[in-house]
Amino acid sequence: ARHTLMSGDPEAGIRKMIECAVYCREQGQPHLALRRCQQAETWIQACRQRGKEDSARDRRFAYQDPMLLDPKIIDRIDSRTLDALWILATSERIVCVRVLGLGVGSGEKASLTEHFVSEFVEELESLHTVSALLRAKAALEVARLYVLLGRFEDARRPLTVGARLAEAHPDAEVLIGLKVELVRCLRKSRRYVKASELANELVVQLRSGGAPRAEQKIALSRTLEELAKVCVELREYPRAEHYLDQARSVLDTASDVDQKVAIELDYAALYRAQK
Repeated sequence: ARHTLMSGDPEAGIRKMIECAVYCREQGQPHLALRRCQQAETWIQACRQRGKEDSARDRRFAYQDPMLLDPKIIDRIDSRTLDALWILATSERIVCVRVLGLGVGSGEKASLTEHFVSEFVEELESLHTVSALLRAKAALEVARLYVLLGRFEDARRPLTVGARLAEAHPDAEVLIGLKVELVRCLRKSRRYVKASELANELVVQLRSGGAPRAEQKIALSRTLEELAKVCVELREYPRAEHYLDQARSVLDTASDVDQKVAIELDYAALYRAQK
């Protein structure tokens, strides 16, 4: 990636670094993936500094990659492409932070700070030159991080932003993912009526499109699972078991093993609750 960038193709170099981060994470090396994401973001920010007066920030980037501030290199990539690469790199960093369970901090050494995440969500709303679908996917990753941390109220903003961005896009997978996470946040916030309403709407949507694909089966299963959990918390145990039965039945042998395990654990929780 560094060789490609220094050879005069900054876009390809940055993309290769992001791809390297994804590969490292998928190979079980999230710490290394996180460093690759941060390197890609450093390159992107260095390119964004072009045309501005020299500053301590510029000099820091120049020290890390002396050739980056050469106008002959950085002028070969436009701001729109840089914005898209920034979203890709930051989204992957958020995924790595979630995998590592690092959370969102406030100090300079934090992998992600509260201020950074807040500004990133604002950027997702305002960068209209970048694909709405790409921005929606990034918003979903922010929401998933907050959900993992148990910060369900904080997750609602990126979920709302992501849903608005994904609403008009023909690819419904991201919108479905956002809605499933929103149902979970509403349930965790004890807004059971709203969670049930949204979940039932989503079930109808997923079942109305003919034979669902594998991803849609998993989304349907997770939505039915959320309905079951609402019923458990409301002590409506027969309905909870009914939803779990449906959640298990829509999965097939090729479906997500993790989801199957989750449902079995839900059955155990249901039986414990009735004792």
